[in-house]
Amino acid sequence: MTVIDDFNNQVQEIADFRQVADYELYTPAPEDWWIIVGDIRGSTEAIKRGKYKEVNMAGATIIAAISNLFKEDGHLPYTFGGDGAFLVVPNKNLSEVRKALGFCKTAIRESFGLDMRAGLVSIKEVRNAGFDLKIARLKLSDSMSQALFWGEGLSYAESLIKERNLSGDETDPVDDEYRANLEGLECRWHEIPPTSEEITSYIIKAEGGTDDEKSEIYADCLERIEEVYGAINDRNPVTMGKLNLTKSWNKLSTEWKIRTWKPTIRRQMIYALKLVFEAFAGTFLMEKKISTKHVHWGEYKADAITHVDFRKFDDGLRFVASGTKAERDEVETYLNQMFTDGKLNFGVHSSKSLIITCYVSNHEKEHIHFVDGIDGGYAMASKKMKQQKKISV
Repeated sequence: MTVIDDFNNQVQEIADFRQVADYELYTPAPEDWWIIVGDIRGSTEAIKRGKYKEVNMAGATIIAAISNLFKEDGHLPYTFGGDGAFLVVPNKNLSEVRKALGFCKTAIRESFGLDMRAGLVSIKEVRNAGFDLKIARLKLSDSMSQALFWGEGLSYAESLIKERNLSGDETDPVDDEYRANLEGLECRWHEIPPTSEEITSYIIKAEGGTDDEKSEIYADCLERIEEVYGAINDRNPVTMGKLNLTKSWNKLSTEWKIRTWKPTIRRQMIYALKLVFEAFAGTFLMEKKISTKHVHWGEYKADAITHVDFRKFDDGLRFVASGTKAERDEVETYLNQMFTDGKLNFGVHSSKSLIITCYVSNHEKEHIHFVDGIDGGYAMASKKMKQQKKISV
């Protein structure tokens, strides 16, 4: 058994998302493991320039590159943040991790014109600073689960990486021969319109207090949100009728750019043909419910919907809801009162639709689908949350 499998066997798996508020269900991350941070600098400005799809792809790029390094060892804990990502890795192959991060930073900059901060922080350093990181897993299906994180460890690690400002100690420079393995990094679905009026991205973070007090705050938030929107487990904004593969080259080209860097004419042509072929073939196989040797394509959409990460917990509650403006107003009124009472900080951003970025470990059952508001829902909500906190101080 690998060290990753051994740890995953110790981690509590929960089926009801409301249990994320119970900190006693989380297992401490191993002392000698490391937090990987990937964060797009100036993401809100990039999104305003129309690069929301590229920003999302950049965050997923880190997840694919690092997860593929450890693929034979088991599933790493990670979380997608819209304009970045966090992963937790064992004290193994760290030189390869740094090379992969260096590759991703350069590929993201040259493919999309985006600047990514990236680096590693040890769990030991996080705990020595008075913070912690504990992990649980949310069961999505019999084949997939999603990591959940309790504590301030991720936020503290991100602040350290920002302070270090991409110093040479964080990632290794890219040599001409090295290529990170980005297999499974995909972005092929059409934008998803809301089931009613709008898509809304929420970030909610309990402020101060003990774990018991934070747990109570999150439980109260989840109860109020469900009173307005309905049971959060049942509020997946992606539905079968709205999930369709795109055939637009403009949309497929985001994946093409990052997957073919460092570009050669041959590499670009081969991957372009692969993308176009798979877009049409995938549509045909799913519509006709055809089964090939390794994949039951008739079940792929249903599995994809089950594996959408529309709600998550990583140092705070994040979720994407499809609903009405009246529902958003009601939740915001409640959150504003909780903010006024000093119990939490929050950010909310509404969008006209959502986008999906994917990491496909295999097409049969192991694929995860990251969702965000089309105009950078999580990034914009995070910006509003930071602005709100500054005003309150």
